[in-house]
Amino acid sequence: MKLKTTMWKLLLLGVVLTVAGCGNKEITNDDTALKPQNPLEDFEKEEESVKEDTSLDSEDTEEKEAHDYTKVYSRVLEAYLRLIKNGGEGEFEGSAGVSEMVMGLETEEALSAVGYIIQDISGDDIPELLIGEYAEEDSSFGTMIYALYNCTNGVPECVFEGYYRNAYHWMGDGMFTYSGSGGAIYSMFGTAALSKDGTALEWQDYYFTYEKDENFEEIGCYHNTTGEDNPVDSEELDISLDEFWDIEAQILGKRQWLQLTSFAEATDIELPEEEASDESDLERVRRQITENGDICAVGYLGYFDGTYEELGDYFYYLGILQEYDFLIDVDKEHFIDQEGYELYLVVQKAEESSLIINDYALNEIEPVEAGPGAELGRFFDGQPVLLRGNISEVIPNLYFEAENPDGTFIAYNPSLSLRDGSLASLDGIYDLTPYEPLGIVKEPIEGEEFLGSWSVVEPDRYEHTLGLNSSGECFYGIVDDEGSVVVVYSGWWEMAGGELNLTLWEDYESIDPAIFGTYIPEILETGELRLTWSSGDALTTNMYYDGYEEFSPAF
Repeated sequence: MKLKTTMWKLLLLGVVLTVAGCGNKEITNDDTALKPQNPLEDFEKEEESVKEDTSLDSEDTEEKEAHDYTKVYSRVLEAYLRLIKNGGEGEFEGSAGVSEMVMGLETEEALSAVGYIIQDISGDDIPELLIGEYAEEDSSFGTMIYALYNCTNGVPECVFEGYYRNAYHWMGDGMFTYSGSGGAIYSMFGTAALSKDGTALEWQDYYFTYEKDENFEEIGCYHNTTGEDNPVDSEELDISLDEFWDIEAQILGKRQWLQLTSFAEATDIELPEEEASDESDLERVRRQITENGDICAVGYLGYFDGTYEELGDYFYYLGILQEYDFLIDVDKEHFIDQEGYELYLVVQKAEESSLIINDYALNEIEPVEAGPGAELGRFFDGQPVLLRGNISEVIPNLYFEAENPDGTFIAYNPSLSLRDGSLASLDGIYDLTPYEPLGIVKEPIEGEEFLGSWSVVEPDRYEHTLGLNSSGECFYGIVDDEGSVVVVYSGWWEMAGGELNLTLWEDYESIDPAIFGTYIPEILETGELRLTWSSGDALTTNMYYDGYEEFSPAF
């Protein structure tokens, strides 16, 4: 029997016929609110000592109060100093505005453009930390607030952050003006005050525009005191757009200059000395591949719809250049561009490793075949390669074969798990995906030991193949003794209470599944997968009569 060819047929048909309806969050170039690290979390271990530092006597002078609270906010200030010196790289909670501000500036210019003040804004005797635009008093600048932090609970927490399209400005007396934009027809502005406990903004006035019909032909002006863009819970104003903008001009005219200390002048903020390392990021990744016993590394880098020339800016906004600085050096020859927008990074184990990249396609003529198609690139220099492709979430069009000098070899389709949007797992692939910046939460897979393809030949010589993958997809196919596909079912699998649940359809048109059953899985000492029938549909004749079936690994 043509086992290998048959398996390829069933594997691809199982992907192609998968029932739609599950997806993963994709990151576009506009999704820049990414937080690869958060220095505020460092305070959790030091909370008790910090609380002692914040217990100031009410008779202390403002100068003494600010001095002591510099220690409380020291980690946040250090994080901003590091961010500014790194040109905006390494964002954290509240830092988007500063990162936007200093991008492209020389270090000294950037340090002089951003300032801070520690002052009790809310009136609860616990000073807040404001990060803002630094300027001399006689200039027209120095009103914008990039972030405000409090430490009411003994640990610094970000109350709000501002940036160009989401701007807060100092108004005096613990109040702020706000102006923002959500696109061509969505504008908003207003005023808000810091709450008495310093933990939130309380809106005094909030104005916004919103469409009044599905065709976006009529725009309405609204007002509320909740700070929400919700026309239902707001008052519609009987005013023109010109009058709407006049109100904004009046509000923004109330902005006031705020005296800050620039980071260039700060004398009480020092960055801790970091141990120098001669190991480059690329060398580190190669070492991790080796230490983990893998063959090569792959990372999903998000949904990228820009040009090769825009990759550098994309990596910068994603905040991953500190960990993978070699990305900026990937030349155009090492950027393989297919139809689709999923961006992947491939790092080889050694400089002498080889990497061959192909299109991956379904042959639509009989017999149905799936596998590598046209060659897209061939590399023998061991350098990192970027791949973009995968036109849909269920049909990959990328394929590569990697081989190392020690003879280890792997073939892989870079793709995502439909279970949680993580990189589709495969033994031998070291995962480099920056999950936190991409906002992907990788969930543990229950029943991971049952992943793969399993087959059994029935007495009638028909071969039954069951495939389970890490995304939660599964297929079940039957091939006759001539090697022709009789039927392929596709759908989903999940583990619940130690039992394997299968829900499979024969085609897209059906509402009710063709196979719906529950089975108790067990890996035998022989390496076979035994499925004991628990309820629903039996998969094979043997299972129907004997109550179980034993499948052998298909590869």
